[in-house]
Amino acid sequence: MYCCAKFKEDYYWYRARIMSVKRNVLSPNEIESVRVFYLDYGNNEEVSLHDIMPMAKSISTKPIQAIHCSLNGIAPDWPLECIDFFKARTENGILAYLLKSEPHLSDRGNWRKYVIEAFVQPNDTNIMNELVQHWNQIKIIQQN
Repeated sequence: MYCCAKFKEDYYWYRARIMSVKRNVLSPNEIESVRVFYLDYGNNEEVSLHDIMPMAKSISTKPIQAIHCSLNGIAPDWPLECIDFFKARTENGILAYLLKSEPHLSDRGNWRKYVIEAFVQPNDTNIMNELVQHWNQIKIIQQN
């Protein structure tokens, strides 16, 4: 179900999709919270029922802005420390080269998944190489 959800970090409302419902253990008919996926940013979080509302028709027809990408050669399940490292290294932007596009099915719907090579400034360093050098928990998969 599509809705708008209030993001906890800035208290603004964003387009979202309800991914799952958390019910009260003592009263299963009562909903405690919902996990939402933010359509235009790609992140998700658990929010209370007070922080969701129906999506206005005027914004429901806009295309989803989040793009599902994966780094070429890196398995998708990363330890939290690697995610934090990636966010810190890419916060000023990346230069991405599209290697391939493929159909993707998930609990968030059907869309295209893009496999990219990503480079960060100032030296156009390949972020995959940095991840592998700094984090031995990163799983390498066959390069395309």
